[in-house]
Amino acid sequence: MKKLFFLIFLIQFCILNVICQEDEPTQTIKGFVIDRDSRQPLIGATVYVSNLEPNMGTTTEVDGSFRIENVPIGRRDIFCEYIGYQDYFAEGIILNSAKELELNIELIERVLVATDSVATVYGNSQKTNRPLNDMNLISSRSFSVEEAQKYPGSIADPSRMALGFAGVQMGQDNNNDIVVRSNSSVGVSWRIEGVEIVNPNHFARRGGSGGGISAFSGSVLSNSDFSTGAFAPEYGNAFAGVFDMKFRKGNRDKREYTIKAGLLGLDFSTEGPIKKGKSSYLFNYRYSTLGILNAFGLHVVDARTTNNFQDLSFNFYFPSKDNTAIFQVWGIGGLSTEIKEPEKEIEWSLFDHQTRYDFISNMGTIGISGSKILNKNSYIKSTLSVSANKIEWERDSVDQNLIASPIEEEHYINGRYDLTTFYNKKFNSKLNIKTGISIKNIFFNLSRSYHSFSQNNFIQDINAKGNTWQFNSYFQTRYRPTEKLTITGGLHALYFTLNNSYSIEPRLGIKYNFMPQSSLTFAYGMHSQIVPIGTYFIHQTDLFGNINTNNKNLDLLKAQHLVLGFDQSFKKNIHLNIEIYYQHLYDVPIINNGSSSFWMLNILEGYGKQFDSASLQSKGTGKNLGMDITFEKYLSNNLFFLISGSLFSSTYKIKNVGTFNTRYDGRFSSSFMMGKEFNLKKNNALTFSFRNFYNGGLRYTPGDPIASAEIRDLVEDDSRAFEEKMKNYWRIDIQIAYRKDKPNYAWSLILDTQNMINYNNQREVIYDYNLNDFIFKQQSGFVPVVSFQVDF
Repeated sequence: MKKLFFLIFLIQFCILNVICQEDEPTQTIKGFVIDRDSRQPLIGATVYVSNLEPNMGTTTEVDGSFRIENVPIGRRDIFCEYIGYQDYFAEGIILNSAKELELNIELIERVLVATDSVATVYGNSQKTNRPLNDMNLISSRSFSVEEAQKYPGSIADPSRMALGFAGVQMGQDNNNDIVVRSNSSVGVSWRIEGVEIVNPNHFARRGGSGGGISAFSGSVLSNSDFSTGAFAPEYGNAFAGVFDMKFRKGNRDKREYTIKAGLLGLDFSTEGPIKKGKSSYLFNYRYSTLGILNAFGLHVVDARTTNNFQDLSFNFYFPSKDNTAIFQVWGIGGLSTEIKEPEKEIEWSLFDHQTRYDFISNMGTIGISGSKILNKNSYIKSTLSVSANKIEWERDSVDQNLIASPIEEEHYINGRYDLTTFYNKKFNSKLNIKTGISIKNIFFNLSRSYHSFSQNNFIQDINAKGNTWQFNSYFQTRYRPTEKLTITGGLHALYFTLNNSYSIEPRLGIKYNFMPQSSLTFAYGMHSQIVPIGTYFIHQTDLFGNINTNNKNLDLLKAQHLVLGFDQSFKKNIHLNIEIYYQHLYDVPIINNGSSSFWMLNILEGYGKQFDSASLQSKGTGKNLGMDITFEKYLSNNLFFLISGSLFSSTYKIKNVGTFNTRYDGRFSSSFMMGKEFNLKKNNALTFSFRNFYNGGLRYTPGDPIASAEIRDLVEDDSRAFEEKMKNYWRIDIQIAYRKDKPNYAWSLILDTQNMINYNNQREVIYDYNLNDFIFKQQSGFVPVVSFQVDF
């Protein structure tokens, strides 16, 4: 620890002693103003910086563009107004000396233009977090890159950032799996540029949506959406949550660079014009190793584990001369490896002590997108993409001479070719429709083998190679008969050719603003998802060599969502949101033998229990109900806070067996986050923020002492499924950030700490064969991440 704090002090000392005398730095604010529904440019819209005296501003050109030069740096408030449209206001956007600020302002046309009232839509940058996709009326919010960076303990990871939102729980500290309204992370879908992609995380969970850390870099992302229920009709193949990520485009006028170095590794990004004023590129590369933290005795996983990862992201942007057509080439890729060695320094007491594993997780997605404005009221967009991941997991046990014997070998390649297209038409200020289709060719090469302790041999239960098809289509509409009332609805259809399963899903949302700052919202949605691909191919071989592959007949996972919400805005940028939800889950895979409590959505990782999941049936049901509360102050006057809490119940039922608590039925979760920014002299800013989690503990199934003793490892007592509950989870994260602007560059120093008080949270139950008892493995302890960033 002394080495670590000496390193932090040395970095701070070197930076703070760089003394230069320069003029007061300024910067440019530029962008476009368009109609949100038709994508048409709005000519003559007024855009100005409202927190300067006098105000600095301009009006948009014939292509909707604007440019405000020589704006003093700092946090700036941007206001935009246009006759017949709701006003736009974004507060507290950081304007630094190294990078021009580009805004894409989308205005909503008023239903009725009245001179005695003013309707305002608040921008998605800082002022409020209304979703970018306004077909989502409830259980959805946008988030910015700055939020992902300023939330303590997030490490600029969207999943970790989302832990501060109501209805979201964490799985484990060393993974970014998130539990949305008590649903398994299997039900979370990731999308980029409107396309569903494979798991975009390093150290990806087999069969899941989470991993160790996101492969997305904040340097390439724009504002994005996160939804927790009753999704818009365009979102399919998900029943728990949706991350709808967006790439930003690079600067079309000048080249800009960012270099970031820290205890997690190195990060480099660049952007600039391909043809000045026309096209642009944006590129980021990151190489990271947790070995630096390990050298200081700080372990994200544990002392026996070493890991590293690297990733790159890019976006090439080519608009037409009149900006009516846009062509993009974008992509993201990541490589990660993890090795865990057997325990060497103490007497073995756990089966885990005498095991080692090698874990490789690679992913990549590349897409080509084209959009075209067809006329003043409609446009079309199409994307052709390929997305795939590769996971290799090999686990061995060793004897006292460290001679290895294989226990598990898993090798998975899973991907899809995807053609997605949609058409959007604005009929008038009241009515808008959007319809689209996605055609996916899913390819796979899957293999899983394991050592059977009962049979004392090596068994392969997954061996599949081939491809299949997935078709998604949707129609959705938004109708606003008055400024107070908004109605959205439509249908989503999913068809899976592997077993000809399908689902037709109605969606409906109604929002009524009964007062200028108050609204009630109701939403209903039916949602379905393909079972993780490997589960379809789990098989068993009987004594006569016959292979049982009944899992291929599994139906789609399904859920019905009902949500009722109340939303209230107060003065001083304070906002209250309350949502009550009910979810009915059905067609969940179970083992229908009259005694098993197995329910697939309790699995933390993988494609199903190796010993008895070959004969699954889609007959399980579940129920989630609860209330989410969010009380938030958006950043203003250099202060923000976010208080969220949830009360809930989560159970599942197996006919003729019983009703059980799910793994995620912790009953409550809470988060309190606050941050304060202090403006120092000569363009210096110091920010202090903290986040406090206090959640109900996850549930677990007690171990069977006799069966566990026989194989010297944990064997769960299936008759007591999730009867027990871990102790409540408590964690405090703290972030301290210092920012300095110079005329031609800017730098920042950030200390982001996780579990500041080093509290011991329980992670999982394990079996100690020396004690012949069950003990708890602990979550991550105190983890500090120091980083230094230069923009120029």
